[in-house]
Amino acid sequence: MGRSAARARPAVVWVLEHHVAYSVSYQVPLLLFGGRELSGRPLSLEQLWALVPAVYGARMATDRWSTVSQLEHPVLQRPWFAVHPCNTSRLMERALATGGRQTCRAEVGAISSDAAQDEWAYQYLLLWLSTFGPLSGLRVSEAYATEC
Repeated sequence: MGRSAARARPAVVWVLEHHVAYSVSYQVPLLLFGGRELSGRPLSLEQLWALVPAVYGARMATDRWSTVSQLEHPVLQRPWFAVHPCNTSRLMERALATGGRQTCRAEVGAISSDAAQDEWAYQYLLLWLSTFGPLSGLRVSEAYATEC
């Protein structure tokens, strides 16, 4: 009787780095990201595209480059991958119009206008990261939405 030992495949570990910048051209936040293997070898575009959840499969099959592409990092001045900002404004306007702009403060009028603006910016960035982060392998904890 022959023995066959099942060999476990080692886990593949990638190190992802995310940066948030401002797109002057599109006037929206810009999510930039890069990745590497533990050995230091940079991830290929195909490996980074594989981070995109299956729910975006149809979009990625027909329009990959306008979803996740390579842009020059505005500070580092070298190529980085980015969630392309071309549709960000339109999608965020829709999300905010359909209830995405909610504050966790009971009465917005009870706080100063600076505090209200800070709260709105926090909620906007949380919604934006929750919407666009998964395209780059970034998952936002639900704890951010429930903490005030």
